[in-house]
Amino acid sequence: FVSWMAAGLICLLSSMSYMELSSRLPTKGSCYVFSYHGLGELAGVVGAVCLTMEYGISGAGVARNWSAKLSDAIGYHPV
Repeated sequence: FVSWMAAGLICLLSSMSYMELSSRLPTKGSCYVFSYHGLGELAGVVGAVCLTMEYGISGAGVARNWSAKLSDAIGYHPV
């Protein structure tokens, strides 16, 4: 129970810091914008690259799953 309360408190504090940062920036927020204004250009670029790799890996997993489901649906089973 204590770990759930600690995790909830940390999430609450994180959301408050994002809210404060987004109210001070004139542009819409993203990983790059928050990191760039908060920590500098290098941190912004590293965050953007990590986010881009995450999207690529997630997209590859979804594509593999959908192609397997499609091949099952049409009855194609390669040797």
